[in-house]
Amino acid sequence: MNQARILIVEDDPLWHKTLLSVLEPQAAYVATAATLAEALDLLDTRYFNVAIVDLSLVPGDAKDVQGMTFLQQVRARFLDETVRCIILSSYGNNKKYREAFRDFQVVDFLEKGDFSAPALTCTVKQALSDNGLDRDLAIEFVNGLTLDNIWQRFNWARREDPAQLKPELYDLLRRMFRGAESLIIRDLPAGQSGAGVLRVEPYYAAGAGTPVIVKFGKKDKIRQERDNYAQYVQRFVGSYSSTQLRHALGRVIGAVSYQLIGADLSAVVSFADYYRQRPAEDVCSALDQLFSKTCGRWYDNREGIRRSRDFLKLYGAGLHIDWDAVWQGAAATGIDLTGETIEFPGLAGKFINPQRWLTTNAENGHIASWLATTHGDLNEHNVLVTAQGDCWLIDFYRTGSGHILRDAAELETAIKFNLAEIEDLAEYLRFERRLLEQTKLNEPIEVGTRNPLYKPFSVVGHLRKLADPLAGSTNEMTEYFWGLLLTTLNLLRLETLRPQWRKVLLSAALVCEKLNLSRG
Repeated sequence: MNQARILIVEDDPLWHKTLLSVLEPQAAYVATAATLAEALDLLDTRYFNVAIVDLSLVPGDAKDVQGMTFLQQVRARFLDETVRCIILSSYGNNKKYREAFRDFQVVDFLEKGDFSAPALTCTVKQALSDNGLDRDLAIEFVNGLTLDNIWQRFNWARREDPAQLKPELYDLLRRMFRGAESLIIRDLPAGQSGAGVLRVEPYYAAGAGTPVIVKFGKKDKIRQERDNYAQYVQRFVGSYSSTQLRHALGRVIGAVSYQLIGADLSAVVSFADYYRQRPAEDVCSALDQLFSKTCGRWYDNREGIRRSRDFLKLYGAGLHIDWDAVWQGAAATGIDLTGETIEFPGLAGKFINPQRWLTTNAENGHIASWLATTHGDLNEHNVLVTAQGDCWLIDFYRTGSGHILRDAAELETAIKFNLAEIEDLAEYLRFERRLLEQTKLNEPIEVGTRNPLYKPFSVVGHLRKLADPLAGSTNEMTEYFWGLLLTTLNLLRLETLRPQWRKVLLSAALVCEKLNLSRG
């Protein structure tokens, strides 16, 4: 009970004094609220795992039900799994008992007339036990992180009170690993959703448990990922996929865990590491597994009719593109974007200004295409690969209906800007122009094995070959390049890619040029 964080919702100051005298010596934190407004303000700004609630918050008024309103607000804030509630009231009746237990899953209903300090303490312990919070959990971080700083790298966390986030994250881990005595946690590279990814090894009294992947982040995003997993992933993703074990939601933070069924997690690496460690042929084989086995059912279940889509709206909604942020990122490169063309230091010639080009060519972005379920954030950190090249997926925050070629386009941008390791802008110009020479997605990109860029050429070429049967159109290159253009421009708002922004802007300019030529 020494980790209990308790909110007392009670209008009577004498009862405040009584309850505080019982609970403060045993709990980590206790706060009191005399009105519903005070209680809701505390609920919105402080982390609690137990609430003790009086039904009436008006002295002597047996008809007042603001305590029930508080329970409703706990549920409305999606805190009913986080804050376990105990009723302590003088005005109970069978109807209120049934409603409290049926609708709000209260832990117990205690009568003030029969108040007993030991009984209250026992009930608080039961509330903690119901949520797996009845025992301490030893946590060891391998990467030098701690519960004090693991969340500080995320923008959403910097807006919160640090004193509230640490106990909340600790409780989420206790809830997800009920019965565990200790955890060993390794930080893993994360994707673009503003969440952390961890490899967690739990240890129980009987021995070591199965290691799992845990993702934690802002609660609303984790809740969306949970719902996406249930709707789009659980029944459709192929043999090599992630299986959700459980989720837990707090006040600000949520967490979800995945176990890779049939894989030794100690031997699984991110696609980024697999790309760096293996030859091009092995990486291409892993892509075969990813698109045919892991994601195959998604793409096979595409809608029956190709329809004209507004790609700006389609990708804008799917990628949550903030165009103001995109063009701010483009301006931050130092490239002058005021004219129809742009120039890059050290590169001869002028290039199309993507910002101006999109303004004048938006109508050309209405293209007949298929929709299918897509992962939505298929980057080098969200694909995990075994030594045999089998692929699993994590991070389903953006999973849902989208352009059937979107996953391929997103993974291509990850390879080009995060894995290919092309630092020189002139070298990147030659690389991109060679890729844009393709007239069909399945057209081989012929480069010799001694070419220093043989691996990225081979892998991107193979990725496009896998995308070819998904397009189903003679206009496939236009369709693919429009998707590639929008996924590329979206990278200009990601601060983590700031060192690559000039390459990103150059790539977008070249794709615009290609789309101009393909239009004839």
